Amino acid sequence: LNCDYCFYLEKQSLYREKPVTHMDDDTLEAYVRHYIAASEPQNEVAFTWQGGEPTLLGLDFYRRAV
Repeated sequence: LNCDYCFYLEKQSLYREKPVTHMDDDTLEAYVRHYIAASEPQNEVAFTWQGGEPTLLGLDFYRRAV
């Protein structure tokens, strides 16, 4: 959340310290595993990244994510 136009900018006042802006790989893996385990049995699980910043992460991030 490091862009001037972000609609989350007003949320900065809620944090005492600057929040971590990137999720590490271990946290990502744990989140994906827990989300899938908690989902209804189905053929598809979908994740959506919002905004422009996720596109700056590059293909390696998305290869690790899936």
